[in-house]
Amino acid sequence: MITLNAGNILLNFSPKIQLDISLDVFTFKKNGLSKSFRTYIHVSGDKKPRVVSVGEEPLRPFESIKVDLFDKNAPTEIDKYDCLSAFLKYCIAEMSSKYAMIRPTIVVSGINELNPVLNGYEQKVLMTTLGDAGAALVLFKD
Repeated sequence: MITLNAGNILLNFSPKIQLDISLDVFTFKKNGLSKSFRTYIHVSGDKKPRVVSVGEEPLRPFESIKVDLFDKNAPTEIDKYDCLSAFLKYCIAEMSSKYAMIRPTIVVSGINELNPVLNGYEQKVLMTTLGDAGAALVLFKD
């Protein structure tokens, strides 16, 4: 027996966003619109870093630190999990309507592309960070 609650009913109206993954670029698709984001962000050098730019060079790059989200050899003292979550939050906001009332469902394909970096934890990491970024539900195609 299926239990009906507000959450289950709202999922029927949840906008669907397709996420195609590669190590260098995440491509988001929704209703014929497609946006690609390179998988790095720039954060400020403050004690509590803030995001300066996502997937592109900032106006003043000398005042920020570049964080490659999936580069194993990139040394950084900044938590990459928090950076990935901020990256995904920005991307989802870019693909959502300005006044979104219902959180989106994200359909992920290409998850195995992250295996060389995340060593089998890619599905769990993406599910958690996409949830932190605002996804109501995360589905995996692969």
